[in-house]
Order: sequence, then structure tokens, then C-alpha cells
Amino acid sequence: MKVLQIEFNELSPRLLTELMAAGRLPSFSRFYEGSEVFLTDAAAEPPELEPWVQWPSVHYGVPHAVHGLRHLGPLATAGGTCADGPALVPVGQALSDAGYRVGLLGPMNVRYGSVNGFYLPDPWNPDSAVQPPALLPYARTTGAMVRDSSRTEGIAVGAGLPAFAAFLLRNGITRATLEVAVRQLLAERRDPGVRWRRASVLDWIQYDVLRHLAARRRVDFASFFSNSTAHYQHYFWRNMEAGVFDTPPSPDDHPSYAGAVQFGYESMDRILGRVLDDYPDAVLVLCTALSQEPWTDATKQTYRPRDWEGLLRLAGCSTSRVDVRTVMAEEFVLTFPDAATATAADEAFGRLTAEQRPLMKFVQDGAVLVGGCAINEAGAAQWPVEGAPDGSATVLGELFTPIHTVRSGRHSRDGALWFRTGRHVVHDEPVGLERIAPTVLGLFDVAPPPAMTGTPLPLGARQLTSS
Repeated sequence: MKVLQIEFNELSPRLLTELMAAGRLPSFSRFYEGSEVFLTDAAAEPPELEPWVQWPSVHYGVPHAVHGLRHLGPLATAGGTCADGPALVPVGQALSDAGYRVGLLGPMNVRYGSVNGFYLPDPWNPDSAVQPPALLPYARTTGAMVRDSSRTEGIAVGAGLPAFAAFLLRNGITRATLEVAVRQLLAERRDPGVRWRRASVLDWIQYDVLRHLAARRRVDFASFFSNSTAHYQHYFWRNMEAGVFDTPPSPDDHPSYAGAVQFGYESMDRILGRVLDDYPDAVLVLCTALSQEPWTDATKQTYRPRDWEGLLRLAGCSTSRVDVRTVMAEEFVLTFPDAATATAADEAFGRLTAEQRPLMKFVQDGAVLVGGCAINEAGAAQWPVEGAPDGSATVLGELFTPIHTVRSGRHSRDGALWFRTGRHVVHDEPVGLERIAPTVLGLFDVAPPPAMTGTPLPLGARQLTSS
């Protein structure tokens, strides 16, 4: 391995600094002390300040206004000013085309073509082609787990666990990871309220698979994406820093929520320690793309349907030949037989209201609707739902279940970017995300593709072609 790009989504530079100073993150500290340190600026505000907008900038080497990606999942289509220009080529594709071997595990909202190595798409784009096809059992199971991570009970539907277990036994599962998984399952048996920690177990599994595949295929460049701690920050920041919020945590919140964010950082620190030990001679790139900060006045509570068939019937829609798939948290994809049926369903959902407000919100693309519950107020479970064609009525809580707690972390433009080259330099000026990809290509002495407009960062003249 020559370069490993570690994509820890939305970690906060402030929390990293505080936890390192407190001695809670020894591996991050070790990484930091041997790195050229940058602060990134996503150069965006809501609704463009989203990870599925920023991570394509990291891989394509262009600003978000150029790559034009605004959605995650089936509606993720490129546009913007690149439409009439040269094709966008992500960093791993450019290296593969130059003859290097690459391994790509979960790059968010970035679709790769045929590569010299392996490619596991992010779990929110299950229609992307897994390479090689032998990795499909792994992609199917992790996709089901991640897309259903907001479930509060049960096992993700369609997870394919037997095939997944067989895959792991053949593809590098380690004793350390098995111990982490067993400890988590035993903890859940004692207290089901700690089920939220499963997301970190998946990080351990994913790193084992990356490590195994990278060694077997002798890759030169790899990327590794993790979203677990971003999820914890969104839902549990209030429990960590209750004093900065207008509204305190609910007394019904599980006590473990208070340590959830720190738990996420410390779990990532342990994985980072493995990376440092496994790849002592590689250039390691730690990137967060954006970050989070406390959402001190938030009252946003997200809801997911308890039963999509029941919701379709309430709206007066046919439940036959409708494919339902989770995208993220409260967002779902409904695929209908044709565009006309999708339009009729959208109109039917539009007649459902709660407290005289639309119950559902969708974006349509042909036969596909992407969206979910439009209500996001805490305490809306008893709101009456009206507008069913047969006159029947119910309350929101009968149709939807709240996801964890009221949101308490929101996106922030700043992000961490550390190049572990063995040289410690802290750069003062924020840099654009589009500068990361051409910098990585420069390490391999590969010229950026014509559409890649970012300029390389000042890392000296280090190149890896002879290593």
C-alpha cells in the first residue's frame, strides 16, 4: 500500500483537539504528530452542506457547483457546469487508468467504472456495480445493515447473514473484531438500550475486509469510508454537552447516550491504531470532508414508517409491485412500475395531513419517489392524520416511529485533513475539498484528468512512484 485515504465522515476538528488533549485518542495524536495538517472548508451552506455533496468533491477534485450532485441514491446524477465539458474522473479511477491497483470501500455518492482492483459502492447506492462480483454477499448485507441503522429493534430485512458470515470467514475477519462483536451482542442481551453501538462493530468488520482485499490484490491506493460517529453526533450530541442546549435531553433517553459520541471517537481511534501498525510506510490521508457542531436550538425529530404497506393503503395506493428501500434514516426510495403510477402515488400521499400540514414529502424522478415523513417536530406522535380517501383517521404514532432522539448535531463547513508523511506542519489557511484528489494523484506522479480543476496542496515534492 502506498496511499490509504481514511474517510471518517463529519468528525469535528474541535472534538478531535479536545479528546486528544485529554489523552482519549492516542492513535489520532500519533497520526497528527507525523502529519501535514490542514483545515478544509466545504464552501457550502444548506441544502448543499451535506456529505453526499462534499465527498464527491473529495474524489472528483472539483467544487460542488461543478459536479452538480445534490442527492444520495437513485437521484444522484451529475450535472452542473461539467455537463458540456470533459467527463469527471474520480481519483481512484484516474490511478487505475494509469496502471495502479486500487481498492475502494464505500466512497460516498461516487460511482466508479471498471477498476484494476476492487470497488464496494456506498450502501446508499445499491444499484452500483460491485467489483468483482464475488464481493456481492458482503455488499448486500452491509447495505441492508447501514440503510436500516435507524431501526430500533430487530434485524435488517434482506441482510443475508449466513452468506455474509461465510464471506467474512474467507475474507480476513480477525479475532480482535470477533471479540468486539461478541462483547457487543452480550452487552445487548444485558441491556437492549446499547444496540446503537452496532454501527461501530461494522467499522471493525469493514476494516478487516479492506485489509484482506488490499493485501490479496496488492493495491497501491485504497479509500475507506466510515459513517458511524457522524450518526452518533447527529442524535447524541445533546446528551454529551447538555449544558449548551436550549432544551435538555429527555429523561427517557438511555443513560448510554451521554457517552455515545466519545465512544465513537475512541472506537475509530482503535481502528486508526491498527492502520498505523499495518501500513507504517504508506502515506495516510485522514479526511472528514465536513464536520458537525451542536444544534443548540434544534427541535427536529425524525420519523420512519412502521409499515409502508399500511401507509400506502391509508393513502389509497395499490401495494402491489412497489419496491421500498431505505436511503438514510427517515428517507426512503419507492419504485413503482411506471412514472404515471409514481405520480398518482405522490398525489395521494400529498392529500395526507397532520395538524393541517403535509404528512409526506417526496422528490420524483420517473417511476421513483425519494422522501419520507415531512413532520419533524418532537412530540408529534399524537397528531391526527387526515386525508385518507375512505375517511379513516389515525394518529402519526400509529404510522411512524421516532428515530432515536431529537437531532442535536448539525453540519458545519470545516473539516480535518491530515496527510501523514512523517513531517509535522500545521497550515493556517483553510483549503478547498477539490484540492485533495490532485494532491493524491501528485504523490503518484499522475497528471490530473482534464475536468479536475483543484490545485495540489503544498506537501513538498514527495512522490511514491519508486516506493
